[in-house]
Amino acid sequence: MICPSKICKSEIPDDSLYCDQCGIKILRCQKCDSIGLGKFCGKCGGAMAFNPSGAHKLLATEEKTVEAMPNDDTVASAEAPVPSKVQPFQPQRSGTQIISLDTAGTSLELCHNDGWSLAVKDGNILGRTTGEFVSRLGAFPVISSRHAQISFKAGKWYITDLHSTNRSYINNECLAPDSPTEINNGDILTLANVSFVARIS
Repeated sequence: MICPSKICKSEIPDDSLYCDQCGIKILRCQKCDSIGLGKFCGKCGGAMAFNPSGAHKLLATEEKTVEAMPNDDTVASAEAPVPSKVQPFQPQRSGTQIISLDTAGTSLELCHNDGWSLAVKDGNILGRTTGEFVSRLGAFPVISSRHAQISFKAGKWYITDLHSTNRSYINNECLAPDSPTEINNGDILTLANVSFVARIS
């Protein structure tokens, strides 16, 4: 299936609970099983919910595989070569990126679907006429002069709506003014009707 994020659009396994590329949580329609991001399905109007049904299918497959494996007593040990000495463990190299725990999660980037992004820092103001990103956000009249503020506390990122006219949202949930709300990797942040995908690294 294709990641429902407008920014990502990566091809991921059908039983994924999260996107392997951008980390966004996969929501499924309770009626037609379509994937999406909002509260309601864009196809049938059913309620969207986080449904780990794919994990149950995968677990069932693994259980069948274990049942199908032969018992140790039935395996002919004479055919298997016996090592003369125990070989030391050799770690295998993989494509996994190792991130230092000291810096993991300390960088936040807000990615717009037109291909540009905002590398935000603790205390940055998001606004049409105020803050570090006026050159970008000034083009959107729906964004307030001082719309929202980004903060970083105890290893977590937060957004606080600053009594904006057209409000702020995370994953289509309207934020209360002056109430810091945590930002998770892959969340959709919307200022009025201007949306960004949060990338935390």
